[in-house]
Amino acid sequence: MGYPELKQAVRDQAQRHGATVVLVEDKASGTQLIQELTRDGLRVIRPVTPTGDKVMRFNAQTATIAGGFVFVPQQAP
Repeated sequence: MGYPELKQAVRDQAQRHGATVVLVEDKASGTQLIQELTRDGLRVIRPVTPTGDKVMRFNAQTATIAGGFVFVPQQAP
């Protein structure tokens, strides 16, 4: 997905699910995404600075996912 589609997808998902907080990784294109969405009035955006590599961060969340605390769609809409 390109950047314009990503930006719209974040807006759509936040609206669809009534998000009160949307976490966006504050690295690479995420920094620009945070700035633009905040400037455009989407005030639920919260920057997150990751620690460790992606595999370590995923492994740290497996219990949360397995416990059913994260919605994981079976397929993309």
